[in-house]
Amino acid sequence: MGRSLARATISGLLILEAAQSALWIARLLPSLGVRDRTTVALVCLRAAISGMQMVSGVLLRIGRLSAPAVARSALLASASLMPFEMGWRLVPTNLDPTYRWWITAGYAMYAAGAIWYLNREPPGLKTRGSI
Repeated sequence: MGRSLARATISGLLILEAAQSALWIARLLPSLGVRDRTTVALVCLRAAISGMQMVSGVLLRIGRLSAPAVARSALLASASLMPFEMGWRLVPTNLDPTYRWWITAGYAMYAAGAIWYLNREPPGLKTRGSI
């Protein structure tokens, strides 16, 4: 897979995940008042991480120098939050409990692969002044 195709794929996945999380949070907003503190804290963390994923996806798409570092941080944070959300089911989800750890492990492998690729990415990205 070419470097630009891999970067575009990771960028697209980050943007897609951020958008999906935003929709999930929007559906949960009306019920946050009756949820426990742990759930509210995890939803707020997911909102912050989703914002970071959106920014890193856009930065990767336009080729900024800081993009790989921001994307690695966003992927690591999201993969760290996933066991609490999916694995131990501390947030509401309609996921079948049979698959919760499989999905958590799959996401961890995706994040590890993307982080590995972003670590190998050469610094030949665009700088602030270039188009």
